[in-house]
Amino acid sequence: MKKITLLAVLFVAGITLQAQTSLTGSGDGTITNLGAAGSATGNTESMVIITQSNTQTIESGAEIACASATSFRDNWLYRDFDLAGDHGITQNFEVTSVEFAIGPITTPAGFNITVTLYSTTDAFPPLSGTMQGQAIHLATNADAESMISLPLAATIPAGERMIMEVAIIDDLTDTNFMRFGCNNDGEIGPSYIDAPACGTTGITPFADLGLTQGVVWNVIGDEVLGVGDNALSKISV
Repeated sequence: MKKITLLAVLFVAGITLQAQTSLTGSGDGTITNLGAAGSATGNTESMVIITQSNTQTIESGAEIACASATSFRDNWLYRDFDLAGDHGITQNFEVTSVEFAIGPITTPAGFNITVTLYSTTDAFPPLSGTMQGQAIHLATNADAESMISLPLAATIPAGERMIMEVAIIDDLTDTNFMRFGCNNDGEIGPSYIDAPACGTTGITPFADLGLTQGVVWNVIGDEVLGVGDNALSKISV
C-alpha cells in the first residue's frame, strides 16, 4: 500500500498526515434577505446561507484529505452548526442545498462525494441524532479548485443543532485523488475529520492533529418564521 498522508506532521504506524502533501488536506456565517410569501398557515420564510468560514477562499497548499500521492482513503469530514447560538435560527430550518470546496482532483471516470445532514441535541462528537437528508455529487476533474453546489433537502427541527458530514470512500483502484478545499482565514467552529487509515480514532478536530486550516462549507435554506417575526433580513455569519 502506498504511503498515506493526512495533514500536518502526524505519523502513525507509517502513515503520515500532512497538508497539501496528503491528508489532504468564518465569522459566523450568513446572508439572508428576502422573506418569501407566507404559507397557508401564515408562516413566512427567510433565505439564509450559513457558514463557519471567515472567507470563501480555497487556499493553495492548505487543502486536506487522507490520501496517498495517487489516491485517497476513506475520509469523513464534519462541521457542527449551532443554529440558535451562532446563527440566531430558532425555528425549523429547511435546507435546500449545501456547498463545499474542492482542491486538487484527479479521476479517470469520477467518484461519489456523499453529503449527509443530521439534527441532534446531543454533544458532538460522537455523531448521534437523526439523519435528515442526503445527496451525492459525482466529482470529476472539472471540479478542481471550485465550490460545489449540491441540492439537498432536509429539515432541522427548531432547537436542534445541524451536523454536516462529507464523505469520500476509497474504491481501492488507486486512481481517484482529491483534497478538500480549505483556508487559514479563520472559522467560528472547528473542522473535524475521521480517517482511520491516517491514524484518527474517531471524529477529531483538525486542531488536535496540528492543523490550522478549516474546510470551506456552506448550508443554504429557509428559516420558517412565525407571522410576528421579521422575515425581511436575517444575517448570521
